[in-house]
Amino acid sequence: MRKCSESANGVPFYARKSAVSRNIEESDLDFRHFRCCGDEDLYPFGCPRCDRLMVFCYECDTLHGDLKNLGSQEFPVNSVDSAHPVFVCPGCAYPFEFTFIRDGRYKASAERWVNAGFGHLIDSTEQS
Repeated sequence: MRKCSESANGVPFYARKSAVSRNIEESDLDFRHFRCCGDEDLYPFGCPRCDRLMVFCYECDTLHGDLKNLGSQEFPVNSVDSAHPVFVCPGCAYPFEFTFIRDGRYKASAERWVNAGFGHLIDSTEQS
């Protein structure tokens, strides 16, 4: 059985230079790890202040703020008041603006995900 971090040809995802330098998008994630609403629409991103990597489900407004404990979804999310942050980073309290998904500055590279120990959350079948 193939590991999540390997491609079909056996080359680890993180070893492929072109894949490493690009940002992780929703289609890159291994959805088996993220369970919140059954119709997950995921936005992978990172905190610009403390570099914490997170995933936001914009279908049900769930913040996966602790990627080491994906069962923990106890992070408050403001889904109604656009005048206030949608949430704050659980690591450093950086306030994410209500429309943060529209701003590409929160994207994180595959290299950053792998170096942080979260390469297993990347679905390598999408990378082949």
